[in-house]
Amino acid sequence: MAGGEPGSVAVVVPAYNAADFLAETLTSIVEQTVDQWSCVVVDDGSTDATADVVAEFAASDPRIRLVQQANAGVAAARNTGIRATQSEYLLFLDADDLLEPDAIERLRAVLVAAPDAPAAHGTATVIDAGGGHSTARGYEQEFGRRRLVEAQRGPVLRPRTEPVPASSPTGPETLLLRNPVTTPGQALVRRSALQRTEWFDVEAPPSEDWDLWIRLSRQGPLEFLPEPIIRYRSHEGGASRQLSTMRKAELRVRHKAVRAARAATDGAGAGAERLARRGLRAVELTRAGERARSAFHRLVRGDVREAGRDAVRTGSSLYQVVWSLLPTVR
Repeated sequence: MAGGEPGSVAVVVPAYNAADFLAETLTSIVEQTVDQWSCVVVDDGSTDATADVVAEFAASDPRIRLVQQANAGVAAARNTGIRATQSEYLLFLDADDLLEPDAIERLRAVLVAAPDAPAAHGTATVIDAGGGHSTARGYEQEFGRRRLVEAQRGPVLRPRTEPVPASSPTGPETLLLRNPVTTPGQALVRRSALQRTEWFDVEAPPSEDWDLWIRLSRQGPLEFLPEPIIRYRSHEGGASRQLSTMRKAELRVRHKAVRAARAATDGAGAGAERLARRGLRAVELTRAGERARSAFHRLVRGDVREAGRDAVRTGSSLYQVVWSLLPTVR
């Protein structure tokens, strides 16, 4: 499975009850400026007309295929798509997002020019359910691309960060701070790099893509193309809107990164663990401050119940801060 025609790209589309938007998504693939692509739609146990939409496209374009499975979640569906393809590159497109017409051409050119890079990603614009401009913000709009910076002297409680120049790739010092990739479809992954690591972690959704970017970055930084690659659809039904679920998944990914660094035997483990702990601390200190301020204002307004909840959330963030500072046992 490590081969495939040189330059070929497989677009893997996990789809669960995606009939409302899937035709637009598949059209954005068919209209790519390059022909050297294939598409596998993994129907993850849908109960709507998802399979019918795919069948209609496949009837006129043999590059599009349907694979069906019992509902197992988006990470498992993407892994099924990986197994069903043999391309040199892979792009994981959500069933409601839209590729820009030359997305594959531009991302592939970046990886051809950087043969050691495990992946390359561009930027995303945000659209609403109807396809129009949205004021919603994805990860990159909310946080930008920032990276952790080593303190000049001694340990500091709040790690320093700085913006990443557009000319620089996305490395662990960025990915362990926050995920700068709004949606998986804005990245093109080299299959040979994917084969050297675990695929999508079925225990990590809805942060399974971020977890993969972190692990791929151990092979080398992800190349960055400072241009829009995809139109990311934001709507209330999307997993990215379920904030409590995202919070729990984020902590799982951060702690997993710490454990992986601790278990590393290549001599880089200690530095990687410090980086992962500093990323956790930077984010949780910010959250603790925001929640403490929210608790105070709610208490002033007499909303004791919500103030109490914010106080508990503040304590949760401070616990993570303390954990990040505990001595490392190797």
